[in-house]
Amino acid sequence: TWTDIKKKQGWRLMAEFVNHSSTFIAPSQHLARTLKQNGAKVPCEVIPNGVFLDRYVTSKASDSPIKKRPGERLIICVGRLSGEKRQRILIDAMQSLQTENVRLVLVGIGPSEEQLKKKVTTMGLDDKVIFAGYQTPNAVAAMMKQADVFAQASYRFDNQPMVILEAIASGLPVIYCDNHLKEGLSPENTLLTKGRSGRAFAKTFDMFFADEALQKTLSRGSIKQSKQFDVMYLAKRMMDLYSTAPIQE
Repeated sequence: TWTDIKKKQGWRLMAEFVNHSSTFIAPSQHLARTLKQNGAKVPCEVIPNGVFLDRYVTSKASDSPIKKRPGERLIICVGRLSGEKRQRILIDAMQSLQTENVRLVLVGIGPSEEQLKKKVTTMGLDDKVIFAGYQTPNAVAAMMKQADVFAQASYRFDNQPMVILEAIASGLPVIYCDNHLKEGLSPENTLLTKGRSGRAFAKTFDMFFADEALQKTLSRGSIKQSKQFDVMYLAKRMMDLYSTAPIQE
């Protein structure tokens, strides 16, 4: 299609641009691979975006604007409410979910908000889905600490979602469907769904909530993974790269 042609040409132009440098930096393995496939020939260093870990380590669930019911489990998704983020799939998952006492918390605003709210009401899920709207970074950190798992439903759209880094810094396991996403995600802290539908997410949620040992293992894995995304550590990597990169004549 014409859209695909324009996208391909855009990648080629970007690759040609980076070829005028001695080294280029990509925030993800996926982006680095895409540029190389489209003609980038100079060395590449993958240095992901980072987060201030202290904000998420020290946040308190008690500061969350959402009240968590006794014995309740919360699935949280943070992001712009828009078609490409596919929050509608997570809403579908809530209808298929077998585990009781679980609610989905959608944090963010966007063009799909009213459509998603209408979908929730039409499906009779008003008591199972919370629209939290816009929240400050500190409030989001508290909500992350309060939640039990982070869900990412976008597919072949995101490059390196910052919210995933924020989630793992909070010690949250991640359930997602896009195997192109790599940074901060590994078998030790995530579950990759077998499919992209709401039913596929529901099956993975049910498996997750049924296994307390798995929940604890994945949470520990997220905390371990998050250490490599501390902004001070990544800043040092960036300085080291600049100090060793060859100077072009």
